[in-house]
Amino acid sequence: MIKLFKNLSLFFAFVLASALIITFNHCSNARFTQVEAISQSDIDDLVEGISNGELEVDEEELPNCTVVDPDVPLACLVFKDSFERKNIVDHDDFHWETVLMDNSDNTSNVDVEIEHKEFLGDAAKGENAILFRGREGKSSDHEVFLVSSPFDLSGYSYLVVQYKYVPIGLEDFIKLTASGIETVEGPRVDFCVGTNYDCGLTEEPGRHKRLRDPDNWSSYFPGYVSGQDYNIRAFPKDGWIMHQVLLSIGDLPENRRSEVVFKISVALDEGFYGNDRHRDMEDGVILDDVVFAAIKVESTTQ
Repeated sequence: MIKLFKNLSLFFAFVLASALIITFNHCSNARFTQVEAISQSDIDDLVEGISNGELEVDEEELPNCTVVDPDVPLACLVFKDSFERKNIVDHDDFHWETVLMDNSDNTSNVDVEIEHKEFLGDAAKGENAILFRGREGKSSDHEVFLVSSPFDLSGYSYLVVQYKYVPIGLEDFIKLTASGIETVEGPRVDFCVGTNYDCGLTEEPGRHKRLRDPDNWSSYFPGYVSGQDYNIRAFPKDGWIMHQVLLSIGDLPENRRSEVVFKISVALDEGFYGNDRHRDMEDGVILDDVVFAAIKVESTTQ
């Protein structure tokens, strides 16, 4: 079994022959840094470790995908976001294309916003996090979609989406008002596998249905956890749950590999009691520390 190095300088000290190795062990706080030409068994271990939530992406150690040598096989950071700003969509950072409700309302009318730790409790990283909430009242069951910008990742082997969240009073299943679809309450990651039109990434009528169409989006749910009951400010700092999705670029249609779009989708029904943000909450999701990374690997002979 290969070892864990959180410090990149230690990692480079163990370069063997001309190849770097991936370093990790089986613990919840393990991290991976860079990847060079490695054996297929090490690739399999990496994939299994991320799939099982045993490896946490260390975004501080990864080089940015836009500035690395494209000829060097490695893991790199597409983007990270801990929401240390006022507006969710900030095109100067090129993180998110838009935030939408499942009836296609845009950021001016969605039940999600960035909140400070004085209101939420401890953030997973920094001082802010993003709060998705439902609303009291009949026919209020809905989804909110945080849609990424498109990224050209056709030269990579795997994609990792990682985020941390706190579930608040979630239910096993709810029926969405706009679409009539029954879904698990809480967050998930969806990758577009259709055309931009089929995925609802364009403005034509009926967009909200295409945004959720299971034929055009590949969905990845975390295990169901009802989470903290009601008081959003009472959870401990170690109460954050990490969710990771690892996707082989080969699982995406060829036309989507140069325009990778994913969304973080949160389904909710109720929200603050009496829709009063100063009271306890019936249903909600706090989300923070989003990381999107790419892995490019070349297998050597074992």
